[in-house]
Amino acid sequence: MNEIKIPSIEFVRLKKGITEEELNDYIAENDDDSFIVYLRYKYDFEEEWTYSTECAAWNCCEDTISWLNDWYEGQQNVEFLAISKLGEGYDC
Repeated sequence: MNEIKIPSIEFVRLKKGITEEELNDYIAENDDDSFIVYLRYKYDFEEEWTYSTECAAWNCCEDTISWLNDWYEGQQNVEFLAISKLGEGYDC
């Protein structure tokens, strides 16, 4: 019988106030190739934060993070809260 292979997930809390550049460095230096990033964002005129879990991968051709969708388009305030490392070879 074929066993279903499930990736191991390690949850890592990010330091408070981590910048996008620091997140880029963190992802670039890791051996894993896919991540789930827990974050929150809002526009300046909004009172409430929107919390979101987004898939990310390192794009070595452009030396930056590639996001699965365009959640970041036009966002004015973004805080990266935590990251889950997925086992190598698994995609979001």
